[in-house]
Amino acid sequence: MQRMKWMLTISLVFSLTFGGTGAASAEQDGAAEDAAGGAALPFSDIAEHWAKDAILQAYQAGFVEGFEDGTFRPNDIVKADQFIVMILRAHSVTKNGKTEFDPEWLAFLEKNNPLYSNHIRNAMNTTKFQFQNDSSGYWAAPYLNFLFNINVIPSELVFSKKFDMYQKQLKRDAASYLLGSWFDKLVDSYDHEYSQYVVQNSGLSDLENFTQHTGIHRGTVLISGLINGYPGGYFYPQRFVTRAEALTMVLRLRDETLRKPIQLNLSGKHYTTNDGKIYLYNDKQSLDTYNKMLELAQKHVIKGYVNRLGGSTIEVFSNKDDFDKYDYYSKTGQFDLRPKDELVAFVKRDGSREMGFNYPITSSFKTSNDYLNALYELLAGDGKGKELRKIVEAYIIDTAKKDFTFNGKIFSYREIGSRYELKLKY
Repeated sequence: MQRMKWMLTISLVFSLTFGGTGAASAEQDGAAEDAAGGAALPFSDIAEHWAKDAILQAYQAGFVEGFEDGTFRPNDIVKADQFIVMILRAHSVTKNGKTEFDPEWLAFLEKNNPLYSNHIRNAMNTTKFQFQNDSSGYWAAPYLNFLFNINVIPSELVFSKKFDMYQKQLKRDAASYLLGSWFDKLVDSYDHEYSQYVVQNSGLSDLENFTQHTGIHRGTVLISGLINGYPGGYFYPQRFVTRAEALTMVLRLRDETLRKPIQLNLSGKHYTTNDGKIYLYNDKQSLDTYNKMLELAQKHVIKGYVNRLGGSTIEVFSNKDDFDKYDYYSKTGQFDLRPKDELVAFVKRDGSREMGFNYPITSSFKTSNDYLNALYELLAGDGKGKELRKIVEAYIIDTAKKDFTFNGKIFSYREIGSRYELKLKY
């Protein structure tokens, strides 16, 4: 992911009144560093606090303010509405007294996530959102109504669209849910199998203490490094979030260099990486086959464009322009406008022990015919790829589906919608 100049442009004025106390935080290791040396501190109560450097960095960037008595009150507890306001304002800039979404962030979103970029622009028009508190009713209503409109919260099982839900003090499991929902929709997402593996092997013994529906993003916040566990191997899902912790979480959301991603020992595991993400395989044969499919694509697709989708799928397009259009229309939900690919090879990673390829009925294999032949050879084995291709093409003429055995291997051919598919079961 591209790092943007977030920390120097955001302008959150975080001067809400909180109550309560906090303890040493799991986010301590992720606090920002390199605070100003011997300069007088702007707040009287942060000199010995673990989040001092993060507070100073945020203050110097115009991210936060303190209270009239000169304190910052880092151990006060936040409520859900205050946390959401922090997240939204952290994506804003203020110029000439007017606060608006950071144009750099919107441009980044338009390029990488155009669907949610459109959601945000439409919601701004619908709600007339201007980063201002409600002056006559519930102060956070404009922020929450905007959040509801952009559909970031995946369901109402944790936070419904009733304002009273957001006026409660925020616990770490709910903070994980909110941060993870935002991150998953607007920033990035991770492989489901790897996310589950992280939760099961994190070394944090209390991750089962999340309430019923808040745990869906446990893997997301740990893999991304938005939230860490405490020393001793605990996450403390039911512990309240302090002002300093909330600040640190939001800093991490806006600046990836401040995150502390979980590091697991994957020795003995079968996995591949793509764009910095880890994809787990159930067995070595599946992984070896995927790597071979990728090697063959790079060898045989000379003029076309090869795209690795996730960690188990290889797409071939006639050219890069077709892929870019396909990608954009997929992200914006305009599926009928997508150009067709030529060929897709895949390996199942879920233990179903299947691999194969599919392609549009109308595909002419303009740039991928040699790759298709190589895939037939790979699946058939013993130099019998041409024979297997003849058999499958005969089935295409005669029937829409066929299970058969060839060279001692179990295959299935299917016509699925507007595509043909061949799978090997091993």
